[in-house]
Amino acid sequence: MTPDRDEYHLLDACLDEVLAGRTPPDLTARILQAHAARGMSIPSNRPIPLGPPPTPQLTPVNGALQAAPANGQPVVQRVARGRRSSTWQTVAIALGSLCLVALVGVLIVNSSRQPPLVKNPPGKTPAVSPPGPTVVDRDRVPSPVPRDVPAVDPVPAPAPPVVAPSVPPLDPTRLAGNPPAVAPLPPMPVPVPQPKYLDPAPSGEVISFVNASLAQVWVENEVTPSPLATDAEWCRRLFVRVIGRIPTADELKSFTTDRAADRRQKLVDKLLSDDNYVEEYARHWATTWSNILIGRTGGEMDANRAGLEQYLRQSFARNKPYDQLVRELITATGSSRPGSDQYNGAVNFLLAGYQPDATLATARVSRVFLGHQLQCAQCHAHPSHGWSQEQFWSLNAFFRQMNAEKTGSEVRLTNVDFGGEGKNSTEGEVFFETPTGLLKSAFPVFVDGTKIPTSGQLVQVDRRAELARLVLASPQMPKALVNRV
Repeated sequence: MTPDRDEYHLLDACLDEVLAGRTPPDLTARILQAHAARGMSIPSNRPIPLGPPPTPQLTPVNGALQAAPANGQPVVQRVARGRRSSTWQTVAIALGSLCLVALVGVLIVNSSRQPPLVKNPPGKTPAVSPPGPTVVDRDRVPSPVPRDVPAVDPVPAPAPPVVAPSVPPLDPTRLAGNPPAVAPLPPMPVPVPQPKYLDPAPSGEVISFVNASLAQVWVENEVTPSPLATDAEWCRRLFVRVIGRIPTADELKSFTTDRAADRRQKLVDKLLSDDNYVEEYARHWATTWSNILIGRTGGEMDANRAGLEQYLRQSFARNKPYDQLVRELITATGSSRPGSDQYNGAVNFLLAGYQPDATLATARVSRVFLGHQLQCAQCHAHPSHGWSQEQFWSLNAFFRQMNAEKTGSEVRLTNVDFGGEGKNSTEGEVFFETPTGLLKSAFPVFVDGTKIPTSGQLVQVDRRAELARLVLASPQMPKALVNRV
C-alpha cells in the first residue's frame, strides 16, 4: 500500500478518531516479532530487534524527527502526517478494522434491546401516536464521520417477531383526527313520572274535613252561618248542580215524603247513575265544560261548538276519566265538523280562536288544566305571581307543531314539523321581544322547569304529546279540576 491510494485517507481518519490526537506508540518491533513467530516472510530490509525496543533519541533532520543509530541498526524516521511510512499504514488498517467490527457489534446489541410487544389488557385500547416527525434516539446513533470519508452501510438489525394484535386495527380516519360521519340518533323523549294520585278517602272523612274548614273560616271572619237547608231546598240545589235543572213536582214530592235516613245519599246516586238522568247529566256538563274550555261565545270562527259539546257529552255519558279527557283535548288532530271525514270533536278546544303563534291556546291550557294565569306574562313579567316572559313562551313552544288547514267549511287540525322562527333554522326555537326591545329565544320547557328535546321534527319529538304527559304529571292538574267542579 502506498500513501497515494484512497485507503490512506480512510485509515488516517480512523487512526485520528481512535487516538484522539495523541502520538501513537512505536509498535514496529513487536509487529515484526509477531510476523517472525508465525513463520511469515519478513522483508530483508527490516531487521528483527531482540528485547524491548530501545527508546530512540529523536533529533530534527530536514524538517523531520530522526532517531540516532544504535547497535548498527538503520535509522528509523518519523515523517510528517502527509508522508507516513507503510508500517503505520498496516497499523491503521488493523485499528480501522477493529473499529468497524466494534461499531457493527454495538448496532446489533442495540437492536436486540428493543422493548418487546406487550399484549394489551382486556378493555384497553392501545395508544396510537398521531402522524408526525420521527423521533431519533441520539444515544443509539453513532457519531457522524467526516465529510471526506465515504459512508459505510451498517449491518441491518434483525426484525422483531410479528405478534398478532389483540384488538382490531384502528380506522385511519380516526388516526388522522377526522372521525367518520355517523348519522345521529333521534333524541329520546324525556321520561316524565306518572302521576300518583291518592286513594279516595271515605265519605265521612271528606264531610268532616269540609265542615271543619268552613267552621274555621266562619270563626276567623266572624261570620254567622245560615241555618240548615230544608229537604226541599237541598233537593232543588242538587238538581241544579248535577243535571242543570230544578226538580219536577213529582221528583220533589217523592224525595220529601221519603223518611229513610239515607234518602239524600240515594238521590245523589240516582242522579249520577240512573239511565233516566244520564243524558241530562252529560248534556249539562258538556255545556258547562264547553264554556270553561272555549267560553260562552267560542266556536264562532274555526271551531265548531256543537262538535265540542258532542264530544264532551259522549265522554261524560261513558264516564271517561278526567286524565284521559285532558290528554285527548291537548293532543287532538282531525276535522272539527261532525259528519266529516276524520271527525274529532276534541280538536275544537284548540281551534277556537286559533292563531299561528298559539298564544291563546297557551293561555287556555295553563288556566284550565293547571290553574295558572299566564296570559299577562306574554308581554311582560307577571306583576304579582312571579311568572316570567320566558316561562310563557317556553310553554308556547309546545304548540308550534300545530297547524290548521281550512277547506270550505271544514277545518282540520294537524301536526307538522317546526324548524324554528329563525331564517333557515332547524333548531325549533321561538322568538319573543322583551319590554326593553331585546329579542330572545325560547325552547319547550314546562312551567315547573322540565325540559324536552328541542327538535321540532315530529319523527323525533311530538311536542303536544309531551305537554300532555307533563300536565298529567303535575300536582296542579287535579287541584284545578276539583276547583272547576
